[in-house]
Amino acid sequence: MKRPYLLFPVFLGLVLASCETTSSSSNPSSSSGSTSTSEPSSSGEKTYTIKWLNYDGTLLQADNVKEGALPAYKGSDPTHPTEQHYTYTFSGWDKRVNLARKDETYKAKFNKVGESVNISWLDENGSLLTVNENEYGKLPHYPYSAPNKTSEDKRYVFKGWSPELAVIDEEATYTAVYEEFEGETFEFSLENGIHSGWGLPKDKKVRYSFTYDDAYFYGDNKTRNDNFALLSLGLAGFNASKENVKLFLDEISFENVVSSHAYDTNKYDQIAYTFASKEIGDDVVVAIATRGFDYHNEMLANFILGRSGDHKNFTEMSQIIYNDLLDYLTEYIPAGKTIKLWLNGYSRSAAITGFLSRLIYENIEKGFLNKVDVDDIYAYTFEAPTGADVNGKTDYPFIHNYSNSNDMIPLIPPADYGFTLFGERTEIFDENIYELLISLDPDFTVDPFQPYLIDVSTFEKSEDKTAPKMLGEYFKLLLQSAMSIDMTNNYTDLSDRERYDDFFSHVLPTAVEILNGFTFDKVVALAFDLFGKIDTLFLLVLSEDSQAFYEEVKKSVVAAGIELDFVKLNDAMNNVFKLLDHYFNEHLTGSNKVSPINGIVTMLSNIKQIVAMHSYESTYVLVSNLINEAK
Repeated sequence: MKRPYLLFPVFLGLVLASCETTSSSSNPSSSSGSTSTSEPSSSGEKTYTIKWLNYDGTLLQADNVKEGALPAYKGSDPTHPTEQHYTYTFSGWDKRVNLARKDETYKAKFNKVGESVNISWLDENGSLLTVNENEYGKLPHYPYSAPNKTSEDKRYVFKGWSPELAVIDEEATYTAVYEEFEGETFEFSLENGIHSGWGLPKDKKVRYSFTYDDAYFYGDNKTRNDNFALLSLGLAGFNASKENVKLFLDEISFENVVSSHAYDTNKYDQIAYTFASKEIGDDVVVAIATRGFDYHNEMLANFILGRSGDHKNFTEMSQIIYNDLLDYLTEYIPAGKTIKLWLNGYSRSAAITGFLSRLIYENIEKGFLNKVDVDDIYAYTFEAPTGADVNGKTDYPFIHNYSNSNDMIPLIPPADYGFTLFGERTEIFDENIYELLISLDPDFTVDPFQPYLIDVSTFEKSEDKTAPKMLGEYFKLLLQSAMSIDMTNNYTDLSDRERYDDFFSHVLPTAVEILNGFTFDKVVALAFDLFGKIDTLFLLVLSEDSQAFYEEVKKSVVAAGIELDFVKLNDAMNNVFKLLDHYFNEHLTGSNKVSPINGIVTMLSNIKQIVAMHSYESTYVLVSNLINEAK
């Protein structure tokens, strides 16, 4: 991985927010984009009218809330009448509840949930594979990797189910269908460099094993295949450079390798990707490998969300790849051949792969890709951040996302902004992850992540036994807290997507200027050096010694070999110091409180474990574990 970028938006905000937003937010109403008439309370404080409505507009509660206070709904959860085959569960409000700075109305939201229906899955010989509960009104979902049919003298490929899967309106039974297949298959292994911050030598490599099979591209694309997924993860993991990805493609006999120019540049608004192809009979498989490692300033574009709808940058990047794909197909695919598409990606590229897969599907449906069938799109992604608009179409069963629930990246951007994934998600976390890592390489030694809430006066572990013990759960709490707190006392909070977009549009130009030309080896070196003395830095804030704070940060910058304008660094650190001091004075009135500051301190204290959770090495052993458990 070589970059703990999951903490980047918080850190970047602390470094740059005051520079870019304080002056523009001196008027408390400026960031909201609208003004509101308020009434003074009996004490002279302004108040705003906050209304809470049910789904049908019925008034549930109305309050006069002091300016800057966080409104709270005090009633019991709103309800929605049931319908035939469906119930409704309250899922919150139509927007995030923000600090009171104008009159506001919140309307109850409900999830429409179909009743549970049992679906039976049989093998070809009639033996029961499994029975699982599915939701009325949706397509049934087989919960495991594609079933196999074995024979001593013949090979078979799983082709799907009989009858064809249909929207559920009653209990049903489906039987596996296989087809005899002839094609190439073999096992191979390759060494790859370390992607995570394990603190190991730079020349350290790990050997990974994979199985290649032509049959992967002829199976049912709507049923996940864990062996195919591991091969896809291999291609994604070797895609840190165009030279490295070609090593993997050569191993599986893919030719006509073409890589985008973005491998050789360091711009924030770009995407690096590689195309390659392999002829199998009358077909050509085209691999579309999008870079998800060592992508330098591309990282910044992860945070360009747009104000509404799908993630803005992921949408734009998928269109760039699609346009180049059309040129590739024209130049390299022989006439008369049908085309199968193999898409894969990790982290940032996993999200973009989902968007690209959706875009390809839509254009096939429109008749723009007549050599590709929708059943010939095979998409596998790993640790994808969200980005699909939850209000749009997202049910693309040929997009298979493998996610570790204790990795923070799949939780960013937050679901509160209205984001989800395209396709179906498979949970890969296993409580034995550390034993699995050590079995891959004994040098991978890391303690389990055991977060605790911080007493900021001593930085000692809390005895609070209610603190969550898993990274994913802890990070969700931290996001909720960070999004609900006014960041600079000037209403530059990130509580909803519009305010976030206003904030980041100010931050981005400065971030590009500061980070342009940095290598991520240096950024990671700086991050780990700072994290190593996080207690010292926060104690300096407590002692109000801003000059000593700056000097400590400057030492880390120099030690990392980063050339920087130290006048700008001094200004930025003064702003960081003021922000941290504001947090301590305004938001840490009690110890062991979940807040951005003690949450960040906790997570930085466990930085090695955080990085481990979002690493190629961890994902490889977790996906391999799915395969081994099925044997």
